[in-house]
Amino acid sequence: MINKMKLDNMDKITSKYERKAKRISKKLKLIAVVIGIIGACCLMGLAFYNVSRWYDENRVIFQSPILIKLQAPIVIKPRKNDVVVPVKEAKKEVKERSEFEIVTNTKNGNILWNIYQLETQRGKTDGCRISGEGYGGFGVMDSGKVVCYPTFEKAVERASYWLSKLEPEKNLVDALCTWNLGTRGMVNCHYYQSYLSL
Repeated sequence: MINKMKLDNMDKITSKYERKAKRISKKLKLIAVVIGIIGACCLMGLAFYNVSRWYDENRVIFQSPILIKLQAPIVIKPRKNDVVVPVKEAKKEVKERSEFEIVTNTKNGNILWNIYQLETQRGKTDGCRISGEGYGGFGVMDSGKVVCYPTFEKAVERASYWLSKLEPEKNLVDALCTWNLGTRGMVNCHYYQSYLSL
């Protein structure tokens, strides 16, 4: 009789602990599901950020993998003269480079070319040129005043230097917004939207 009472008490205590264990198990499952959902959202956000950053720097062009070229069966070309011209007599042709060539041959040249458009309509509204003080078409400022340079090449060189400091290859939005507003850490601004519309 005594053993039966002890066994009944033990069954009650055991079933009480089993119920508690089931409740704790349900709570742990719920916590695991919530953590899983949060983790999945974080991974999707990180993936979206990286894909977006890649598309800021790259462009996908679809083209035909096979090119068919029709050409004439006979081509007539003038013969090259094998006459060697002495170096002293050879004339060096000095070809002036266009503003486009000067700008795009720098680091981040394509970005700088578009900044040149946004700042002064590619030199048309350059205050330095209009006043005859030089070139300053990229909006490079010192103490709140646009800096004028003696040559266009020098203006491009300085603009390229300051743009490379902003590291547009890492974060184009931040670089452009900082270029325009002087404030780092922005995720969007009107200047960047204007840049995208070019």
